[in-house]
This record gives sequence, structure tokens and C-alpha cells, in this order.
Amino acid sequence: FGLLFATILLVLRAAQETLGDPGVLIASTLAGITQLDAITLSLADQTRGGLDPVVAGRGLGLAIAANSLFKGILAMSVGGGRYGRMVLPALLAAGAASAAAGWWILPRLPLGG
Repeated sequence: FGLLFATILLVLRAAQETLGDPGVLIASTLAGITQLDAITLSLADQTRGGLDPVVAGRGLGLAIAANSLFKGILAMSVGGGRYGRMVLPALLAAGAASAAAGWWILPRLPLGG
């Protein structure tokens, strides 16, 4: 896990330096596809280094959405169509809610330190 965390942290920093906030969002989405712990910790670490907490929250929302979509696809392909049809809507709803929260709810929260 430590190696994965360090790798994601490096990729996240490089994406932020190269592409700015959109780079953080892209890297978060890609990192979240298969695993959420490392990107969650990496985004939290980056906020201590100056990353806007709203951008970090949006990145986490996108990571959760990507992870939910990936798991829904796995459920459909491994568990079959019937199982996938039962699981996929809930995972898609959870992913959409996470992404929506990053864009509409998080910016309205008092984030003062």
C-alpha cells in the first residue's frame, strides 16, 4: 500500500504542476478506478501543501464515481446480467451523488480553518 500511496502522490503532484486543477481531477479519476484509499490520503496530504480543499473534494468525488462505475462493470461481467442489473443502478447512483456533492455541496460548506 505504501508504494501505491507514494506513486499516486507523485502522479497527483505532477498532474497539478503540469495541468493545474484539471490535472488533479484527471489523476483523481484515474487513481480511483480500482482503489480509493491511496487517492483519499494523497488528496488530504495535498491540501496541507496548498491544494484548494474544494478541488480535493471534487477529485475525491470523481474518484468515488470512477470506482463505483468500475465496480458496477465488474459486477455485470463477473456476476452476470441479472446480478449486474441489481447492483449497477445503486453503484451508479452512489457515484453520481459523490460527484454531485463535489460540485454543488462542497463549495457551500464553511471550510475556514
